[in-house]
Order: sequence, then structure tokens, then C-alpha cells
Amino acid sequence: MKFLVILLTMFCGITFAHPPSGINLDFDLEKKVVSVELSHGVKSEDHYIYYVEVSLNGKVIIKQESSKQSDENVQKYMFLIPELKENDKISITGKCNKFGSLKREFIIKTQKAKK
Repeated sequence: MKFLVILLTMFCGITFAHPPSGINLDFDLEKKVVSVELSHGVKSEDHYIYYVEVSLNGKVIIKQESSKQSDENVQKYMFLIPELKENDKISITGKCNKFGSLKREFIIKTQKAKK
């Protein structure tokens, strides 16, 4: 019986923990700045995006840890990347402090002005 209670308690903890559900990236190529937004709905301060990693063209260039999430729905970051240029590939990995991670890749493309 004790084993069942322990197993059930562990399962319930994992049920409420989850990886980020989405990653959005915006950038200003002229200023060499990227803005990252990780979607991660949480109900308490002890559940948050713990870690974000940024890779540029396959090389890890930024690793940042957090001790809490600034908003109950998203965690936002801004990074200055001096070497950023068009056609670069940026990979973003976000990790929940309780369970799971999510990785997304983006290609930096300038947008043509619409007439």
C-alpha cells in the first residue's frame, strides 16, 4: 500500500509539470538583438522556465538560468548577438525546472518592404 501511495504521488507531480508549449523569436538585425518568448503556463512560483540555451549556426553561444518565471503564461528574454546576420540559424531550447524541454530552430531572414 505504501508503494502505491508513493507511486501515485510521483505520478501526480509529473502530471502537473510540463515543458514549454511554444517558442517565439523576433529579431532586429540592425541592432543585433533577438527577443525570445517561451510559452509556459504555470500556477505557482515553484514551477518555471529554469533554463534557456541559444545556439547560432550549431554553436551554443548563450546559456541562461532563471530562478522564477516573470509571468504565469510566458517567460521572455532579450539577447544581444553581435555576430548575427541574415541566413543564420538560431536554435532555442527552453527547459522547465520540473519536467521537459522544447527546442525550436529559426532562420534569420530580412523582410522585404511591401508596396
